[in-house]
Amino acid sequence: MIKLVLIPFTFFFSLTIFAASETVKNYDLDKNQKDDRFEYFLKDKLVRVEEDLNNDGKIDFKTSYNLNPYFIVTEQDTNFDGKFERKQSKKYVEKKQIQIITEVDNDRNGKYDISYSETVNSEQKQAERDCYEEVVNQSIENLVNGGFEALEKLDNGFLTTDFGYTIDGGCLKRWGNQFLGITKKTIQTGMKCLLRLQKENAKGGEITGALRNAYKLSDYVDNNSTTIICGQENYNWTKTAGHASTNSAHNLSEPKVNHPYISINPNYPKINKKANKDELHEIGKTIFHEQMHTLGFRHEENIEYAYACEDCCLDKRMTKKEKILACKICTGNYVNEADKNYVKDIVFYSRSINQDYLGIASALRYLKENPKDLSGAGFFSYAIGNIYNPVAPEFAQILLDRNKVFTEEQLDLVHEGGTYEGSDIFQKSKESARIVAIGIYEIYINNNKDGALQLFEKYQESLKKIITTKSDDSKNTKKVAAQIKNMLQLALRDIWLNARPVNKTATKAYQLYEFFNK
Repeated sequence: MIKLVLIPFTFFFSLTIFAASETVKNYDLDKNQKDDRFEYFLKDKLVRVEEDLNNDGKIDFKTSYNLNPYFIVTEQDTNFDGKFERKQSKKYVEKKQIQIITEVDNDRNGKYDISYSETVNSEQKQAERDCYEEVVNQSIENLVNGGFEALEKLDNGFLTTDFGYTIDGGCLKRWGNQFLGITKKTIQTGMKCLLRLQKENAKGGEITGALRNAYKLSDYVDNNSTTIICGQENYNWTKTAGHASTNSAHNLSEPKVNHPYISINPNYPKINKKANKDELHEIGKTIFHEQMHTLGFRHEENIEYAYACEDCCLDKRMTKKEKILACKICTGNYVNEADKNYVKDIVFYSRSINQDYLGIASALRYLKENPKDLSGAGFFSYAIGNIYNPVAPEFAQILLDRNKVFTEEQLDLVHEGGTYEGSDIFQKSKESARIVAIGIYEIYINNNKDGALQLFEKYQESLKKIITTKSDDSKNTKKVAAQIKNMLQLALRDIWLNARPVNKTATKAYQLYEFFNK
């Protein structure tokens, strides 16, 4: 049994009853004698949450659920002036895809002057990798005091534990009984870490993302909500350590499991009940990573809590610099996922963990919300820069040629994006890379989608030729071709997936996407 000495806390809330059977629970998450979270229920169903994140007594973040056709709508007062300047509405457009419509009032005149759409996967997974205080503390104490008596409660192949999880018997077959201890220690360590981050980083009593997430996790633990399975066979596990649900509409039919659930690659460990040190280390990280997804966080959409909190709280191999950055992101002390400070941090962090797509998505989001700020272009330039991407130095050069006024930080980012200019492996693809870079510049800097599509269409045959490789091509040639293709598909997919409503531009983007994808 895991034993720790902790001071017990009890999380207090008040209950108010309104008309039409609506009730509200008020919480004081940061123990300052002021309620800062208000959960509204209608017939025992949560319909909205209102939060005061800076302790000024005013609501600055609202979350509403099931406002048809949107399953969630958030509104935020980004500068705490009493006006809501940012709104996000999320709805399903396909079985596994979510469309996010973001509206921003940048000039703060009460009207949204920027509106754009993004499409992300509802299902979230972790790639294989190389290598609210009182209630939370009460939950941690329960974890410490609980034993493993649940071993005798196997029911229909599942084990109901006494520390907040229902575990598939297949996990015990693969990992042995130590899987229970790993799971228990993981969530305990993770929640303690989130509380520590709140304590060390909260400014002026602000409620950080870490505290909000710890509160949500404690609710899962207290209600034995999360199910972990290790035997899902009807899933493509290639280069995937695990995946998880992100909302109540995301359930499994085989095995029959409802949200929230975590599904672990059934091929781990390599030898049943004989996991090595590395596998034991990784399984704990995977569980915590996927647990963050069950709170509703998706890659490329939200602040990157899944990777960052996994690395901050459980990784033992990161450099000190990488760990500091991961913990900063896990703390979540940002206005939102379009906060300039967050975009800067995630761009650097994503490069350090070889998950460049996270930084690219954030840079593009910042560009869309702040079209006149060259920082977004700098972030994007940095995010796409790698030894195999010939588009990066071309894009950096275009930025320098067409813009003469940069801050020192913007210039550093652009230069970093062009680091590999002149690389020998880029020479054959230089012309095609420049065409793609010009197209991306037109789309995201000049907002000239039609011009970019005309350019891609004009050179479609030469572009197709450069991204099509043969079996006897060198490894470097194949990697460079893949990078150019990825950049093309990124731009084209963004146009055709996110057009509202579908128009001729979107149709042309789709046709080109399919042409380059064959």
